[in-house]
Amino acid sequence: MFGAGFVLFTFRDNWSWVGQRLKAEAVGTPVQEGRETRMMEAEKKAAALPPKLTVPLIVFFLPVLFIVIISPAIIKIGQTGAFDAFTR
Repeated sequence: MFGAGFVLFTFRDNWSWVGQRLKAEAVGTPVQEGRETRMMEAEKKAAALPPKLTVPLIVFFLPVLFIVIISPAIIKIGQTGAFDAFTR
């Protein structure tokens, strides 16, 4: 039903889980606490990301977005001759 890769993958996962379990028992902390700690650290990193991305977003992404959005309108206005009033 399953290939050899599946069996090997499952076997490695089980040994990884057993290793985590033995390590947790040796240290004296439950496995669940380790998961909660990793989840809290990941949430802290995720919460710190938006302020770090604000400046690069404003400096690099928004000007290009405005150029892409406004350039077709400027080209169309230029083709109709609306800029001729400014060149005289």
